[in-house]
Amino acid sequence: MWRATIRGLLARRVRLALTAAAVVLGVAFVSATYVLTDTVKAAFDEVFSQTLSRVDLSVHTTLPDEATVAVIVADTLRVLADQWPELKALAADADLHRRVAAVLRGCDGRRVRKAVHGALTLRVDVAEDPARLTAADILASAEQAVAC
Repeated sequence: MWRATIRGLLARRVRLALTAAAVVLGVAFVSATYVLTDTVKAAFDEVFSQTLSRVDLSVHTTLPDEATVAVIVADTLRVLADQWPELKALAADADLHRRVAAVLRGCDGRRVRKAVHGALTLRVDVAEDPARLTAADILASAEQAVAC
């Protein structure tokens, strides 16, 4: 029985060599993946420990609540209204600020501002003339910002 097995392997030398090469390559790739993962993890750990080695104080803040998000929306719209006076009605619309804040609840201030500014790019006519910005544009932009 062993003789038949060895004769069969020797008769198909190319198949034997290719199978052995495939097994060796498979093991090599799996081993390389583990080595690469460990190396990258160690490199990131080292970079972060060096970066934070000179930190004397680290401040962690919570995300703004819904009322604060409404204030950020109002402030962002006020800044836009300084450039385009036609937007003063949107800047003064407290109900709009609350509705947008409800959609953007849990987002940081930067994302809230980007959502409001993103409303200027949703439609071509608004991009050409920001005075055409509507409350629906701002709400749609807020919904898109949360979906991402």
